[in-house]
Amino acid sequence: MIVQIKKGGAVMKILIISGSPRKGETHKAAQFVDEKLKKIGGFEVDWLILKDLNIKPCIGCFACLNKGENKCPMKDDRDIIVDKMKQADGLIIAVPNYSLQVPALTKNLLDRLAYIFHRPSMQGKIFMGLVTQGVYGGGNILKYLNEAMRFWGFSISKGVSVTVVPGFRLPQVQKKIEAALEKAAGRFAKALKEKKVTVPSLKEVAIFRLARTGMKNMDKTSVDRQYYESKGWFTSKYYYDVRLGPFKSLVGWLMDRFAQHMADKSKRELEAYQHKNVTESKVL
Repeated sequence: MIVQIKKGGAVMKILIISGSPRKGETHKAAQFVDEKLKKIGGFEVDWLILKDLNIKPCIGCFACLNKGENKCPMKDDRDIIVDKMKQADGLIIAVPNYSLQVPALTKNLLDRLAYIFHRPSMQGKIFMGLVTQGVYGGGNILKYLNEAMRFWGFSISKGVSVTVVPGFRLPQVQKKIEAALEKAAGRFAKALKEKKVTVPSLKEVAIFRLARTGMKNMDKTSVDRQYYESKGWFTSKYYYDVRLGPFKSLVGWLMDRFAQHMADKSKRELEAYQHKNVTESKVL
């Protein structure tokens, strides 16, 4: 069933990233969603096919985390993808189930964009995952993608996992697949149009407070600390303006206190260790 959205106003941009190494069932499913979104109206859909892009393997050098993403030694198409994500109102990542996880192409991209976990920049945007599978495991892949994208700042529209065994399908089976995809497209369109602020979970509030206290205790030259400072996150309740309620606010305050206590303890231990080494070296 198509969810009819009133047309009018600015056209919203959607980016579909196809993370499969081939144009098979995943590509067909994403194309079906693309068509349904265009039928709903008010959307401009752009595509990126990962297999056609140059994304070099992450080598875990920490340059993007410690020095900034512009210091990554890999010069490839990474920034093309990031720029398109930032220009879009909504993102769909479409992947097949490979050994109960996303394909290597997609995992490598997420690894290369690890700095966004540290410096989330996708607030106000909507994400939806699309998974195709042969038998089992698609639900867990959706959970993984949703959690990763929440760390990036996205609000989540419930994704879809469809079982699409290659080869001939009975008409009723194909109809069931298309119904699930159409329903997901409708949810995604509605989420984009409504732009509701996602209330963070207790876990998300705790992680934010722990992270920002960690940033406060970093050196002033730290790119992470400078990013948090520029966003005003050292004094905010969360990454974006949202009402937390008394219990979550209390938990946030407790996390601030706990994280600062641990940071102070670590600092004292380091100072004691350094003092001991200096004393021993003088004796020698």
